[in-house]
Amino acid sequence: MKRVLVQQELNTLFVYTDGIITNKIQRNPRALKGSVVGSIKGVKGNQYLYVRIHKVDYRLHRVIWTMHYGNIPDGYIVDHIDRNRLNNKINNLRAIPSGDNNKNMSIRSDNKTGKAGVRKRKNKKRDTWVVETDVNKKRIYLGTFYSLDEAIEAKLIAETKYNFSEGHGE
Repeated sequence: MKRVLVQQELNTLFVYTDGIITNKIQRNPRALKGSVVGSIKGVKGNQYLYVRIHKVDYRLHRVIWTMHYGNIPDGYIVDHIDRNRLNNKINNLRAIPSGDNNKNMSIRSDNKTGKAGVRKRKNKKRDTWVVETDVNKKRIYLGTFYSLDEAIEAKLIAETKYNFSEGHGE
């Protein structure tokens, strides 16, 4: 079971410098004082840097956030603003409600329209474009359109209305 990370303890173990943390002390025979902390885990496209603390792996961006600001509030996650999960500079991290995380997502690799939330519906009479978006864990139907351009415009208007990040779905 993961322990709650404590800001004071983390700041006695590590030093933060520009997105990288190093060991402030020798934590074990392999974690030497001054050595850079973190190993990449995950599959391509879903990789994070992790650090082992007391035999438990933690995502490095959560450790860095906690070192700077204290515990992550309940119901919040630490988000990478630029969507680069290996960029752990403190100015690239923000705590946001977990339901808002979808407002800063990259487009899915299997997307065929070029815009998140827009999909083609094949119809015997005429193909149409369906537009939906998720807000606060609820799916919102935005309409069905006869042109891809109209569908994308509807999605862009919704992204502005619901405060999605500028690069969402790119």
